[in-house]
Amino acid sequence: MNERIGKLAEKAGLLGPSSRIGNSHEAAERFAQLIIRECIDTLQRGRDNFGSNDPQILKGARDALTIAVYDIQNRFEMREDSKS
Repeated sequence: MNERIGKLAEKAGLLGPSSRIGNSHEAAERFAQLIIRECIDTLQRGRDNFGSNDPQILKGARDALTIAVYDIQNRFEMREDSKS
């Protein structure tokens, strides 16, 4: 298992000493939310760190990544206040 996925699964309660055997549905949902949050964060970092000296290319790339973030948030009903 990928180390980051393993850490997220543990944080969600699917693995490790704090695993929530009785709440597997809750833990699976939490795990999915954490993975979605990771995807959103990755897109936001890409948007913030996009390297170009051309202002039009830079704006276009940032706008595209911003739209992707909003699309993921809306698709999975993730709000900024649900960060974890």
